[in-house]
Amino acid sequence: MDPENPRNPRRHAGDVAVAHRRAKKRQELEQRRRRLLVASLVFTVIAFTATLNLDLPDPTPMHTSILTGQRWLMELIRGHDGRFKNQLGIAKHVFFRLSFELQTTCGLRSTKNVTADEKLATFLHF
Repeated sequence: MDPENPRNPRRHAGDVAVAHRRAKKRQELEQRRRRLLVASLVFTVIAFTATLNLDLPDPTPMHTSILTGQRWLMELIRGHDGRFKNQLGIAKHVFFRLSFELQTTCGLRSTKNVTADEKLATFLHF
C-alpha cells in the first residue's frame, strides 16, 4: 500500500499519534502558563500589601483632651469650627439652633449637674 494514500491505516494512526502529542504538549503549556499566571498574581498581591503596610504612619492619639463635661463643651465652642464639626457632626450655629428648639419645644432641660447643651453634645458625640 501507498504510504501517502489517505485510506492507508498506518498513515491515519500516525496522524492520530502526532495530533495526540501536539494536544498533550498544548495542554502542558497551558497548565504551565496558568501556574505562572497564578504565581505572578500572588506575588503582586503580596508586594502590594507589603507596600501598603510600609506607607502607614505611626498611629497618633486623636481624642486626648483631659477635659470632660461642660469644660470639654466650652473648649469645643471656643475652638476651631472644624474641630467642633468633627466632634459633634454639625456646625456650631446648627448646634445652638437645635439646642434652642429642643429646649423651647421638646422640653430639654438642664439638671443640677448637666446643662442642656452638654446633654445634646454628649448625644451628638456618641
